[in-house]
Amino acid sequence: MAGSIVLELRSGMTRKKDMSEAESLYQDMRNGYRSWRTGKRANTKGPDDELRVIDSLRTYSDRYPWEWALEDWDAWNTNLVAERDIGNATQRKYQGYIRTFIRYLERREAFQIRIKVLVGRRIVQFLDDEDMTHHTSCYVRRSLGSATPLRPSFI
Repeated sequence: MAGSIVLELRSGMTRKKDMSEAESLYQDMRNGYRSWRTGKRANTKGPDDELRVIDSLRTYSDRYPWEWALEDWDAWNTNLVAERDIGNATQRKYQGYIRTFIRYLERREAFQIRIKVLVGRRIVQFLDDEDMTHHTSCYVRRSLGSATPLRPSFI
């Protein structure tokens, strides 16, 4: 934007002065997450795919990550299945991205402090295993080609 001032923060993240504090914080979270995920793997496309999914929940709920609740999660997941007709595996992958993003934020003290200053609370992981889509079958063959009946994978 013309006339906007960009501030360089100690962590290397930038903030436009005319951007709202909430939006600035969200953009810094995205940038930090991208850097962290890029550092964990050679595939630089991965973090951008993950961020598109994270942005999808942000846009769908019209809330920031520190405002997300299970109701937002449920509505977004319902939309993914009903409107976008995504498969089980894709839905699990998307859910994993969100869960990892929240875990990343939860463990970064700098973001926790900024959230606390902005809204008076900390971000916490609100998703547990019951909130995730599970595999349609937990059964696997013990050995390929055998007549062995399918068994639970945990046996």
